[in-house]
Amino acid sequence: MGYARGQCHSFPEGPGPDAVRFTISGHAGGAIRIAYVLERDHFPFAQGGLEYSVAAAAFVTPPAGTLARQAQAYVESYLRRKRES
Repeated sequence: MGYARGQCHSFPEGPGPDAVRFTISGHAGGAIRIAYVLERDHFPFAQGGLEYSVAAAAFVTPPAGTLARQAQAYVESYLRRKRES
């Protein structure tokens, strides 16, 4: 939990973000909209939005790199929680 830069030997080096935050900004029909913010040194680094198709079980426009894996895990967790409630 928290910011691992400089604390964890496995943390990637380079000018990228320290953390990513996701939230569901909308879920209507078969589309889930996700807003995300990338942070570096506790400040916003970049932001954007993603759209996930429940029927296709995929992002309409897939994000790149690590963000893709993290966003996929987030949406899978969201859908699992929705099914359980």
